[in-house]
Amino acid sequence: MSQQSQYHPDVEIAEFYSSKDEIENILKEITDIPIIVKQNIGICNALKKRVCDANLTTAINIKVQEQEFFNNQNYQCLQTLILATRRIKTFIKEISQMITLPQPKSIEETYKAIYRDFENCLISLEIKLPDNYEVDLEELFKNHLRADPEKLIKRFEEFGDDVRDLQDGFSSMVLQLSELNEKTDRASNKTQLLKFSDFKETAKEPRKGGRVTKWVDVKNRCREFAFKDISENKYVIQNQVTILNELHDCQNIIKFYGITCDGNKWYSVMEWAEYGNLREFYTTRKNLFDIRLKLRMSLDIARGLSFLRSVEILHRDIRAENILVTLNDTAKLANFQLCRTLRAATFTSPEFGRNKNLERVRYCAPELLSERLPYLRYDYNCEVYSFGILLWEIAEEKTPYRYCVDIPRLTSLVSEKYRESFSENNMIPEKFKNLSINAVNHDPESRPNVTTMFEVLCDCFESFERPPHTHTPSNSASNSSQNNQNRTPPEPTRKNSLMQKIRMKISKK
Repeated sequence: MSQQSQYHPDVEIAEFYSSKDEIENILKEITDIPIIVKQNIGICNALKKRVCDANLTTAINIKVQEQEFFNNQNYQCLQTLILATRRIKTFIKEISQMITLPQPKSIEETYKAIYRDFENCLISLEIKLPDNYEVDLEELFKNHLRADPEKLIKRFEEFGDDVRDLQDGFSSMVLQLSELNEKTDRASNKTQLLKFSDFKETAKEPRKGGRVTKWVDVKNRCREFAFKDISENKYVIQNQVTILNELHDCQNIIKFYGITCDGNKWYSVMEWAEYGNLREFYTTRKNLFDIRLKLRMSLDIARGLSFLRSVEILHRDIRAENILVTLNDTAKLANFQLCRTLRAATFTSPEFGRNKNLERVRYCAPELLSERLPYLRYDYNCEVYSFGILLWEIAEEKTPYRYCVDIPRLTSLVSEKYRESFSENNMIPEKFKNLSINAVNHDPESRPNVTTMFEVLCDCFESFERPPHTHTPSNSASNSSQNNQNRTPPEPTRKNSLMQKIRMKISKK
């Protein structure tokens, strides 16, 4: 620091402290970055250690105690240091998460550049470095980058499917699975292109802003279908066919029949749900939504989730809008736009941010809302949390956190362990209430699993259906058999299911 530098009146002291705080935050973010790619652990840890060994927080804290430190030259040096630490954070995040194909030479050049910038900032600020601060860069690169670049790239290729899943989301994953399946069983997984002239549109008012309309079979008007306009994203729907076809066997999942087109207009053809989504149902048919129906619909949803569990699929968007109610008051899971296979349902991060909206956040597990854990794995614990919130909504017939109208406020409430409570006069069984409360536990590992929730809801429904103080020995065997059947979570009916074939192929790869 030059003694001739004078304090610049245009730079307030508060600006120095603000810069200091920003550097501290970036350093903390750097230390918290998880390292997934083992091949790059040495490079990442060496850079992390270098930043930590500089002891910037302590050094800057000492500097701001000196009056002569507050000059324009040092303020500019702090801004450069902020940029340098940001570059370090970005670099570590990229190579530790394998966001792009690693090129050893490129990594080495970038490392040297950001290392040089960081060192120059410390020198400009006259921050004294520890005696053991020196690192042999040549040895570092030799051990971690130059030893076997072909082996490094081979590891990337072996892990490439998972990496692309993290970047591209569900569409890319299903496309890869579809390509694998076409090689082994092309005929069984072919998208069914339906003939448009076989259907006739009804006068039923369109839903979802006109994107969903009701159609019938021209030869059998009793067969009703939902046509959803997919003209803008028909390729996304086509990529989902692998999973959608696999879900056709479950009675509590909306059926997908295929796609059709009328000129340039493309539609997905799904099962028609007469009463719309669950929230529309309990709002417009409030007098019919009694305790028995609430218990049965909850069991319907649990059965659908159990089926997804059996074929290792995560829905990833369980909420009232995505539960449709058919003519016989059956609740069915719908909207599989965000669903993934268990193998592909890895990290949230940018993808979750792109798909985040207020209605979805109402059902999001707290671990998904934390900005400190941007790469948390989405798993069944997250799915169970969403189901727990939905059970509360079914019991209370209210939108969760209905008074929250912005995401930051709602995120803050959930992060502080606030949950909606059941009203005192709610007559839903205590088992049901406790199940919902346990499902939204702040600790993911303390939540029940999907199978347990299915069994508890079976108990609730059977207890409600069974008249009190009655016992008929002659029918006990048949009743026991029927109860066992009701308690059995749904399984895929095809022994050699498509998903099993795909998983076998992947495991052999």
